[in-house]
Amino acid sequence: MTHKEDAYSQEFFKEFQATRKKVRGKHDSWNCVMDAYTYLNTFEGVDYIDHALHINLTGDEADTLGGKYYVMIERSEWISDDLEELEYELFKFISDEGYYISKAGKF
Repeated sequence: MTHKEDAYSQEFFKEFQATRKKVRGKHDSWNCVMDAYTYLNTFEGVDYIDHALHINLTGDEADTLGGKYYVMIERSEWISDDLEELEYELFKFISDEGYYISKAGKF
């Protein structure tokens, strides 16, 4: 990746982070209600958090899980106290999957 491409990537990453929205909703896979950060307005119009691009907040379970935040992408899981680290993993995934369309902030 060139320096210019990296600069564009960082700009897109900041735009992606700006779409963060804290929500409380049902999680179908775990059959519970939980808090999460969702991105790109993907939680609007869906019934369950796990149908949106999201990072779970682990709440009281943080000590046993090893971090405040949890994300699962395909078959990989990350647990961390560093939200930006997990946001970057989610951002890399959506970029690779073609979610990001233009520099104008259209996902």
